[in-house]
Amino acid sequence: MNLLVIGLGIGIAWRHGPGRDHRPPPTAIALFLALPEQDRKILRDASHQGAREAGERGSHSMAAIVELLKARPFDPDRFAAHLQAQEAMRGQRLARMQQEMLSRIAAMSEDERVEYADRLTSLAGKSRHKPWRD
Repeated sequence: MNLLVIGLGIGIAWRHGPGRDHRPPPTAIALFLALPEQDRKILRDASHQGAREAGERGSHSMAAIVELLKARPFDPDRFAAHLQAQEAMRGQRLARMQQEMLSRIAAMSEDERVEYADRLTSLAGKSRHKPWRD
């Protein structure tokens, strides 16, 4: 019980401790937020479509996880392989999103890229809380 309380305290301090409120958004989020709104919408739509597909697979995956956990004898190698397959799917989805973002940036004119870089610089000075979450 004491370890639970200590862990909770450390977690709260880590998440909400001094200096946490004034950090800029993580790089990947800043790259996304600095994009023009129409590009962000396209990326959001693609992400939501990928999430729907992953959700459909995820319900099957959860059933498989439960089955693997209940198996007698438990096969840690099969369980690990299943987790690795899930991680590979997440990695593929992330790679598709990064490629889509790259293609959006590559299609920008020189002036558009400079404006994008300026918006990115502006985001780097903002707090992690609501103001940058448009």
